[in-house]
Amino acid sequence: MSEVGGVAQQLRGAQAVAQNGQQQQQVREDREEREAERSERRNAIREERDARTERQSSQSRTAAASAQQVENEERRTSGAAARADREEQAPSTQQQEGRGEIVDTMAG
Repeated sequence: MSEVGGVAQQLRGAQAVAQNGQQQQQVREDREEREAERSERRNAIREERDARTERQSSQSRTAAASAQQVENEERRTSGAAARADREEQAPSTQQQEGRGEIVDTMAG
């Protein structure tokens, strides 16, 4: 009977080892699953942050382009106004220059 008792004890020991191995395997799988979920969340957060940064960058580029367009338009407008001022002044200057005496350089 001692052989039967020894075999039964070995069997219980083997079962305990197997059960412990299964538990360790389950713990590893659970840990890997949690790590995969954390990684997915980090990736989703990173993608959202990158998308938000790209939108902000795009909006900044659009705003800069709009500001440049406004500045260019202001330059054109002020340039046109300056030309108009010169053109308004130019005829009066020419008229003033033309009021002097007429000198006949052929006389003589």
